[in-house]
Amino acid sequence: MNNKGFVNIILIVVIVMLVGVTGYFVFVKKSEPITQQPTPTQTTTPTKAPASPTPTQKPITTSNVPATWKTWRSDVYGFSVKYPGKDDVYIKVTDELGGIDPGGLEYFLGVEENGIHIFPAKYEGEFNLDSWLSKHISLMAENIYNKQTISINDRNAFQFDTKDDVGVEYEPYEGGSVGSLIDKDMRFVVIQGPDRLIVSWFPLANKYGSNFFDTYSKMIFSLIFVR
Repeated sequence: MNNKGFVNIILIVVIVMLVGVTGYFVFVKKSEPITQQPTPTQTTTPTKAPASPTPTQKPITTSNVPATWKTWRSDVYGFSVKYPGKDDVYIKVTDELGGIDPGGLEYFLGVEENGIHIFPAKYEGEFNLDSWLSKHISLMAENIYNKQTISINDRNAFQFDTKDDVGVEYEPYEGGSVGSLIDKDMRFVVIQGPDRLIVSWFPLANKYGSNFFDTYSKMIFSLIFVR
């Protein structure tokens, strides 16, 4: 075999090898499955909605009392209260037996049922709304609603409303008690003092109008103990 023929054979072998390698990569490698990488799942943290504020009752404080109001003070029972002019409302501040408090504060406009009653009652130890109700509400206790524990000039207090007549014994004593059958639609406010309670009640706004209710609310929230 001459050299020229040998060279041709080598070229043919090389070409065949190149074609084989190329075919391998084109057909074999191409047929290999492509592994798809999973797309990472994005975790979304739920955003909490801001909590709605709890509605609170805006207390009436002494700053709401008109500057023209006067101050009445009970030296016997050690408290004072702001009040408007003599002809504005009915006010009755009683002593511990239900009579007019010494020094007297009883102004008239209309009838007694339209007014505010302020009564100093003997202190009986633990100050608790439900306990007080169980001891002193003797008739139609189911007619009480809107019970709230509040604070008046840094003193513990509570209030409740009546939707029908209730019997109230607000000053028990040996052999009996001082009490009243109180008309419906009244607000009671009871304040804890150093040595006694102040029990008060006055008509709700739906009974004789909002002017009475606002005036009496300001009065009782102006009450402070002066000893």
